[in-house]
Amino acid sequence: MKKKLFAILIVLFSTSLILAQQKDTRLLNKGSVFNTDKEFFVTTSNPDVVISKSYPNNDITLTDEELEIIEVLVRDLLADHNKEQEKVFLEKQTKHPDIYNNPEEFFIYLSQYRRQYIPSLNENEEKVVWVICFCKSSEVNNRWKTQTILVKDGGNCYFNLKVNLSKKECFDFKVNGSA
Repeated sequence: MKKKLFAILIVLFSTSLILAQQKDTRLLNKGSVFNTDKEFFVTTSNPDVVISKSYPNNDITLTDEELEIIEVLVRDLLADHNKEQEKVFLEKQTKHPDIYNNPEEFFIYLSQYRRQYIPSLNENEEKVVWVICFCKSSEVNNRWKTQTILVKDGGNCYFNLKVNLSKKECFDFKVNGSA
């Protein structure tokens, strides 16, 4: 059922790229509004986070409290991820020290990433946020403020997950592979 809902959301989101967007002059979380022909984002008080207001998300808002919940949940998830990655790094470094000598290629620290939040409601009317993350040093420049960033490969410079705010849980965590 989750896969079906996600597929429907993707279709709706793709359709939004074709449909004309309504101009929304509301400010969210004391941020600024970015509007392009294809997508519509709102900045937050955090300079590394923008929120999609594109159809079908245009009436779903995220409060400052919800933004903080997302940050805490994602940081906790990444702390667990990094503990596992430390084991993976040490194992690989032991076998191939000449190849695996940079632990930063294994770990993810949220402070080094920009984020796009794409809110939606699931079949139970629970608020779910798709969190798209990418390195501040990546080549997306300022496009991340006006376009959804979807990248294949790129290693841990790109990852995404979903956060169910009603249940206060993360799911579908995926780190991009390396080509």
